[in-house]
Amino acid sequence: QMIETLQGKKVKVKIMDGKVYINDAMVTVADVMADNGVVHVIDAVLLPPTTTVVDIIVNSEDHNTLEAAVIAAELADDLAGEGPFTVFAPTDDAFAALPEGTVEALLEDPTGDLAQILLYHVVAGKAMSTDLSDGQMIETLQGANIKVTKMKGEIHINDAKVIIADILTDNGVVHVIDAVLSIPDPTSIGANLKLSQQISVSPNPATSYVNISVNNNNVELVDLSLIDASGVVLFNDAFYGDNYTLELSSFNKGLYFIIFKKNGEKSVKKIIKR
Repeated sequence: QMIETLQGKKVKVKIMDGKVYINDAMVTVADVMADNGVVHVIDAVLLPPTTTVVDIIVNSEDHNTLEAAVIAAELADDLAGEGPFTVFAPTDDAFAALPEGTVEALLEDPTGDLAQILLYHVVAGKAMSTDLSDGQMIETLQGANIKVTKMKGEIHINDAKVIIADILTDNGVVHVIDAVLSIPDPTSIGANLKLSQQISVSPNPATSYVNISVNNNNVELVDLSLIDASGVVLFNDAFYGDNYTLELSSFNKGLYFIIFKKNGEKSVKKIIKR
């Protein structure tokens, strides 16, 4: 039996071997009557279950392709983290509307092309529909901006319509959209991936540092920024050459992004500090 609590989430009641359990806590003393109700003593503290933006995607019947993409791109654990995140979630029909073979091609390079596109659908912070304004430009975790249009009671993100808004979770909010967002910056997907292929970051996951290698015959200036999952810029620097060591010892454990810029090109690398 499932019983809803005053907190809003449900607990599960089960009986095994003549004993009553509430979730995983056993009732040790039952039916302590009071003037305004009854008390059951249990042997553990009940913690409310958390719901993340990833849980919304995984449990949705309309987001099977997005679920597979997020898992393949190795973003599921990251988006289940503390956040908060705002996710604009394309439906299965939105992915099906892409040119034939697009999804299959993206899945062949899940941590490259696909990850970049998915990160373009995620914004640091919790943006409810009431927080969005007409003409607003919002930077995504991919680095490029999305544009908000509000007209006649409808909300559009670039050319995609928000069909379900404000699915609230413990680590952010999900808005369902009817199209896959295309990164508008001409230096992004094509050039982004070109630069991405030149850069390697290791070890990842990292502990106290990461080594950055740039495979490029031309010694050129590379700008880098380290941001956390909430979008806060923690560090900026620039370097010439093909090797750079980024110290992480002063930063907390969690998800981070390194944004690289070179000659108008941009690339984003996800790193995890253990």
